[in-house]
Amino acid sequence: MQTDNNSKTQFESTFKILTIIHAVMAFMIVAFAMLLIFLFSENSTFDLSNTSDPLFILVPVAFLGGLLGSNIVYKKQLVSLLTKETENEKIMGLQAIFVVKLALLEFPILFGLVAFLLMSNTYYLGLSGLMLIYFIIQRPNRSRIEMELGLHN
Repeated sequence: MQTDNNSKTQFESTFKILTIIHAVMAFMIVAFAMLLIFLFSENSTFDLSNTSDPLFILVPVAFLGGLLGSNIVYKKQLVSLLTKETENEKIMGLQAIFVVKLALLEFPILFGLVAFLLMSNTYYLGLSGLMLIYFIIQRPNRSRIEMELGLHN
């Protein structure tokens, strides 16, 4: 009974930490984007015709890489995590792989924002906004985590 109670406490603590990490990362991205919009939107344009710009292709490729990479890495690590013996090991491992997933999603967003800063093309800002929406959707969900880890709470 004590270990079951301990794993529930560990799960709740880890869930709160994951929620805070996700919220802080999302807030910092939004704050950076708002700062860039405030400082650099005056001279920016929406230009889809400048296909000679290498960032025009690199930014969408980075977004696709971030989407696919974060999902592939998360699922592969989750499979290896399911072989762990105790629920506490699974919960602690989930924290690590979730942060990696968020980092793999955050990089392309920041890359797009820097491309907006360099090129003053709101195309990159729009792509970053779409990726940010996906990032926010990835917010930790208690029932999804319990299902993925096979926890019975």
